Amino acid sequence: MDKLEQISEQIRESFDIRNKARDEALAGCRILTRHAAHAIRAIHRSEVEEAHTHLEEARKLAAGLRDSL
Repeated sequence: MDKLEQISEQIRESFDIRNKARDEALAGCRILTRHAAHAIRAIHRSEVEEAHTHLEEARKLAAGLRDSL
């Protein structure tokens, strides 16, 4: 393998790692958004405890996403 092929392979591996991290972050963001939406709906129904539960889950997910990126 010549030098150019080695460099190309390293770049490709770097992109693959970044792409995987991006995909995982997007999936986490979708779940976080879902928890936020459920919390909003719970507030409208005056279900405060349920809203707190969803908000806490959203906070945990946000912290995990922040740490992973």
